[in-house]
Amino acid sequence: MTTEAEKLEILRVLCGLTAEQMPNSSLTIYLDLAKGIVLNRMYPYAVDVSGVDVPEKYAMVQCQIANELVLKHGAEGEVAHVEEGVSRTYENADVSNSLLKKIVPCVHVLSVPFSTEEG
Repeated sequence: MTTEAEKLEILRVLCGLTAEQMPNSSLTIYLDLAKGIVLNRMYPYAVDVSGVDVPEKYAMVQCQIANELVLKHGAEGEVAHVEEGVSRTYENADVSNSLLKKIVPCVHVLSVPFSTEEG
């Protein structure tokens, strides 16, 4: 299982930032935001996902989402930008659809109490 410390190190490498440029406390916030995105995508009808961990198969996706959030900091919601021949257009305000498509939603039928008594 990928530990939180390992995820921090992976995120730091993905971002290409040193500890001086971005402290662990800041990276942890981005990992927490990414965790929420993963879990809300996995459990779209859940009321509360607090206390639920990201499954191991989505640990790298969590890091990739956190990386996108870090690198888009300051440009949130940008839909178009052209500067010196470089064009940027983001698919989504938070995370690209290509990453979100990697997360399979998990739903199940809720058991509903059923009574045969009329009344």
